[in-house]
Amino acid sequence: MAVLTRLTTGSGLTDAESRLASYILDHADEVTGMSIDVLAKESFTSSATVVRLCKKVGAQGYRDLLVQLAADLEHDRMSQNMVDANAPFLEGEGIPEIIGNVAALYRRAVDECRQVISSSAVYGAARTLSKADRFFYLAMGESAYITDCFACELAKIGILGVSIERRGDWSTVASLIRPSDVVLVVTYSGYLLGDASMHATRLQRHGCKTILITANAEAAFHAPGFDHRIAVAGSEKHLEGVSSFYSQTAIRYALDCLYGAVFSFSYRQSEQRRELVSRQIQDDVSGTK
Repeated sequence: MAVLTRLTTGSGLTDAESRLASYILDHADEVTGMSIDVLAKESFTSSATVVRLCKKVGAQGYRDLLVQLAADLEHDRMSQNMVDANAPFLEGEGIPEIIGNVAALYRRAVDECRQVISSSAVYGAARTLSKADRFFYLAMGESAYITDCFACELAKIGILGVSIERRGDWSTVASLIRPSDVVLVVTYSGYLLGDASMHATRLQRHGCKTILITANAEAAFHAPGFDHRIAVAGSEKHLEGVSSFYSQTAIRYALDCLYGAVFSFSYRQSEQRRELVSRQIQDDVSGTK
């Protein structure tokens, strides 16, 4: 990681060289395929500045810089992929290694989910949610906390979320359900799907729309009772490892994408509602002082 580290540090660089270094760091993958003239043009510097920067970061010339840059990028990708989702840090590892490994795992989770999550699935689920005044949601463990946060965000734009806190509460939900309601089930491992599929199928018959978010590949495509299924990447084993960093990141990413899509369908209206709620919160806080 020598070249990337030196570019990041930027020790002894002029203003023009610092701008060039920042450009290379921000567009590293693209730069590996650029000629020196193209890089100078795209970074609004000059070929002479590129040559000077090469020397200052320890490269013998521009071609050597590209070779080292490509090697560093590949090393970085390999490091991310080598981080074990179930044990991203080991006994005896230092704080810098732990910080780097956790960051790499977060990036990997988002990158892998980005490849797996279907745009059409998010679109369909978001359209359904955007037409609802309220939705019921069921999740467990860390997924429950993350889904609670998602519900709070939706409430700020006018869609009320009601938690199904216990699996036995399905009967209560069924007695309250309206055709305009939506039910969301979030289960990374698929542990909840036994009862959830059965109840979701029953709720569908009442006209309720249902959404599933899971890393269980089979359930994501075949679980009965769901109108929309959003699959996330699954690289973490259930109930194993030091923490559920990967699964938390995967679920949060999926829910954030879903929230963003709902918000975007009525962007100005969503903005106005959030502003109204923010002002109300500020007034309430000010009134308690």
